[in-house]
Amino acid sequence: MKSPKHILVICSWSRVNPLVHRYVLPYLAIVQRHLGPDSTIHLMTYEQTPELGEITAQPSDASWQSLNVRWVPQPYSPLRIRGWWLYIRQIFAVRRYCRQNRITTLHAFAPVAGAVAWLSSRLSSRKLIIDSWEPHAECMVETGVWSRSSLSFRLLWWMEKKMAHDADILIAAHPEMIRYAEEKWQFSPAQVRYRPACVNLEEFNPARFDRTALRKKFSLAHDAIVCVCASQLGGMYYLDESLMLFDHGRRHWGDRFVVQLLTTTPKETILERANALRLNIDHVHIHCCAPEDVPEHLALADFAYNPQKAVASKRYGTPVKNGEYWAMGLPIAMMKETSQDSTLAIAHQAGVVLEDMSIASMSWLMEQLELLLNDSGCRERCRSVAQQTRSFAIAEEAYRSIYG
Repeated sequence: MKSPKHILVICSWSRVNPLVHRYVLPYLAIVQRHLGPDSTIHLMTYEQTPELGEITAQPSDASWQSLNVRWVPQPYSPLRIRGWWLYIRQIFAVRRYCRQNRITTLHAFAPVAGAVAWLSSRLSSRKLIIDSWEPHAECMVETGVWSRSSLSFRLLWWMEKKMAHDADILIAAHPEMIRYAEEKWQFSPAQVRYRPACVNLEEFNPARFDRTALRKKFSLAHDAIVCVCASQLGGMYYLDESLMLFDHGRRHWGDRFVVQLLTTTPKETILERANALRLNIDHVHIHCCAPEDVPEHLALADFAYNPQKAVASKRYGTPVKNGEYWAMGLPIAMMKETSQDSTLAIAHQAGVVLEDMSIASMSWLMEQLELLLNDSGCRERCRSVAQQTRSFAIAEEAYRSIYG
């Protein structure tokens, strides 16, 4: 009989963030299947709600109720001086929580949460697993969010090196992360697994939906050319350039072109930038929808757009939405250096890869998308890419080798 394990999972997102629902909970369900009796999973999230006392009740939504996971909310602050001070305090809070709840393993999703888990593991001698291992500090510099001389970059860069060296197991978001460690830090981590951002192929299945009925529901013409973009805008993601691309689509296809923008970026911010650029974005329908409503928005679209900026470090990531787009049979417009996905898009004719966001590139993009939209085999190819590269069977093997 397996001995019980008590796992504290740490992620740097809020409980209501779609990433928790799409990129954390499904993997915890796999982990749970491989644990012995009397094992427990605790999930620590970072909440921007001022009074945490108001939100400490355990979540009641279906995705949480199906799992026996205890929610542990913590206060959030951006990684500036106050944010780092808060992180230092939380390291000791995590250590105390580990002692009180007999935690045996610290399992962190992504590098920011990994920094807390690494420091906590050094103080508490718990097993350390870094999940979704990918560069973050360099990405923040390359996208212009941080400067290379900033304290935030220098601290996180140092801690990324330390956690890669000290973690008991790393779960890489890209199979070439070992080479990244060798090039950047001159060592090769010993225990590395690989898991992309997997997708629920049953939930994200175009066969579930009546596309004509959905277009009527959202007041879209049957012959509309619909682009869907489920993403934040700004920071690591193009904002001004995306609005210019949406405007270019309207110029190319006329009034038939519509954008379904599913985003948590405030509508006011988007409208302010559009006004500053003197762009009319009446054809851009801005929604903030629940994770369970995303598939139907994708089902009515013709193609998807990923606004992730083209920077070198992002080739080692794994965009969650790309797998969902492909599972729904949608070709994707994306930048070069987008994980393995830009290579897959070209190899399988499952999207269009942009070199830059110039006007000439946008014009070329529309022409290439026109060809894909007239290709009767495109949707089937896209679905096949998701089945081959984003199946949860890949994740099942990775977590079984750790917790099985």
